[in-house]
Amino acid sequence: YEVERVVGHRHTKGKLQYYLKWNGYDSDENTWENKENVFCRDLVEAYWSGVEGVVSNNNNNSNNNGSSSGSSSNDSSWMPPKRWASWEDKVDSILTVERSDQKLLIRLLWSNGKETHHPIEEAHQKCPQKLIQFYEAHIKF
Repeated sequence: YEVERVVGHRHTKGKLQYYLKWNGYDSDENTWENKENVFCRDLVEAYWSGVEGVVSNNNNNSNNNGSSSGSSSNDSSWMPPKRWASWEDKVDSILTVERSDQKLLIRLLWSNGKETHHPIEEAHQKCPQKLIQFYEAHIKF
């Protein structure tokens, strides 16, 4: 198996885990892997370089999930056209749901490789199935 990119991270039971997108597999096949089992150093470094910018820009702590698919994905000038009624077929995945000033924001990875932030209400209307997939992947019992 080959890792395409590191999509997120979390700390579980004191261990760092990475959320990995596998080359040749859909995003719903992404998996959490312990740090010691991840051997794609360049992709991990690219991920952290993107997360550091997100963390410092939002004043979040380093335990928040974050993501980056590379330096070109964080182009803040790109936004989806308002004429798109649905984003379901244009969004690759929801990367994070974050709290900012008592509001929930989602971070989307688009099929063109760009990443954008949006209010959660916009996801309710434009990509509800992607939001359900995100919640199902992150639910803990």
